[in-house]
Amino acid sequence: MSLTRVVSALNKNKIFRFMSSVRLAVPTMLILCFFVGWGTILESLYNAEYASLMVYKSWWFSLFMAVLWVNIFCAPLSRYPFKRHQIGFVTTHIGLLILLAGGMVTTRFGVDGQLQVMEGGSNSMVSLPRLMVGYQNEGSPSVQKLSFDRSLSHMDASQLEFINKELGAWFRVVQYIPFAKVEKSYEARPGLSDEASVSFILKSQFFNVTEWLSTDAEPEKQMGPATLKIIKGIYSSSVKNESVKKAPAKKVSDKKRNPSANAAAEDIVTILDAKTGKLLQQVSVAKMLSKPLRVNGVEIVLKKKLSNAIVASNKLTEGDPGGSNPALEFEMTKDGETKREVSYSKHENFSLHPEGAFGLRLQYKSAGSAAPVEGHEVQVAQTAVANATAANFAESRPGGNVIEFHIPEGGEQKVQVVLFKNGEFVQEAFLRPGENMQTPWMGMQVFVGSIIRGSQSAVVARPIELEKKSNLPPSAIELNVDSSQPSVWLSEGEEKEILVNNKKIHVFYGRENLALPFEIHLQKFSKIDYPGTETPMSYESLVKVNGRGESIKISMNEPLKTDGFTVYQASYSLPPNAPPISVFSVNKDPGRFWKYLGSVILSLGVIIYTLMKSRFYRAKKGA
Repeated sequence: MSLTRVVSALNKNKIFRFMSSVRLAVPTMLILCFFVGWGTILESLYNAEYASLMVYKSWWFSLFMAVLWVNIFCAPLSRYPFKRHQIGFVTTHIGLLILLAGGMVTTRFGVDGQLQVMEGGSNSMVSLPRLMVGYQNEGSPSVQKLSFDRSLSHMDASQLEFINKELGAWFRVVQYIPFAKVEKSYEARPGLSDEASVSFILKSQFFNVTEWLSTDAEPEKQMGPATLKIIKGIYSSSVKNESVKKAPAKKVSDKKRNPSANAAAEDIVTILDAKTGKLLQQVSVAKMLSKPLRVNGVEIVLKKKLSNAIVASNKLTEGDPGGSNPALEFEMTKDGETKREVSYSKHENFSLHPEGAFGLRLQYKSAGSAAPVEGHEVQVAQTAVANATAANFAESRPGGNVIEFHIPEGGEQKVQVVLFKNGEFVQEAFLRPGENMQTPWMGMQVFVGSIIRGSQSAVVARPIELEKKSNLPPSAIELNVDSSQPSVWLSEGEEKEILVNNKKIHVFYGRENLALPFEIHLQKFSKIDYPGTETPMSYESLVKVNGRGESIKISMNEPLKTDGFTVYQASYSLPPNAPPISVFSVNKDPGRFWKYLGSVILSLGVIIYTLMKSRFYRAKKGA
């Protein structure tokens, strides 16, 4: 069957006539123009990568482009066999078809990534827009990699099945968050922990930060204009600092004590493994005062024993005789390095080294403070201890602004927020989650977030908003091994070890990389600013390819072309106390020839079409 008969049969088909008609071409092109305009606005507001993911690489944009290509193909085909006056029309459409095909080849097979090189260093690994999950079994030299396109939508396990099928039984990706911040948090583990944690927000016209405090891991933080602490127990604001220090605690009747328990009681120091909490050794304070103790290669010397410890001039010293705050001061030495440690009987989780000193944690139990009391004497004793503790806090507070979060007894969801300035009490308030109070300095507000009792640390990911005119925030994935282990969160560029069937697996999550057939060595990066500003007027890099040959300058308008790749100067980074980093855009465009060819044919078709519509051509044809 001849092509003429095929086209004649197609022209009788309603679908073909619609696909080749102007009725389809005009709305399709208008829709594409609208989306291209939208993509241009998004690129100016955010960045090129966001606009590409949102518009140009979306499935619906590709669908409209495919519809346009079919329309352009069917339009000249419907006019076969071609007449002489249709040459310009047909040539123009052939040029458009080749041009669009070249764009599709570039999208499918092209390379567009970033290469970062530090001044004085070399690099050949290009970071691509696609994401990758890589893993390596313990003892195996090979690395398995699974790549997938970045999405701007949240995905759960059912939508990630295409990855989990390839992973097999090692682990599963159960969640994907497009813009996320992976951070340390805390979760309730009643019965497993007696610690407490609180999240808070500090907000002013200069900053807005969210952080956690924990009685175990992070009891104190320095943030901008204030020191923040978390403390178990209520602070009594009615007791002023000076009067508190002078107020003696009431004596508790010895008749109410358990005499047998007192006889057997003894001051004890417990040495624990800082990571696992495993008990290593228990020894009496009397024994440690007589000679040093050696545990896991660490020599522990008890330097001071105090019955009412306070901090004065950054030193631990004895306070008023009526107070009660038993404490021990130690000197710990290992391999010639010495560290100071302090242990309070009433604050067993306090440590100068939250992660442990040489891998050890010391806890002090005083026989006197542990003795039980009964009846009215319990309340009297608690008041005396609270007063002495408040006095100690007042003495130990640093100068400047201090914000304390006091966790009351019981399970009520509230926290006592106490403010101090230069060691003096300013104000207090009992706040529930979501409530806030104003500080008397810098117009700062303190918002209480979550209050968790029986808390343990956990790593979580929370979605974050995309900021204008900035790079895309990193994405994050959640890995699940089995029900006996907690989930593992990985942010872009992060790697962790997980345990599967008693075998270690090294897992990496981040951008897919491409090794270039050449290496860029950055000799010098230079930047010229507009006079009187820090806005760059121009910036360029002096490089060598493979570290050999003549130096080559790469600037915003002078790219480097080698081995089929084009290297553009894209941006830069100036880290503090480190050499500058030049950021190059690396591009490989296999559809470039076809796009150029299509453009030439399209231009030729427009010229032919214009000439054949001109008066000159009509007059010559009429002659």
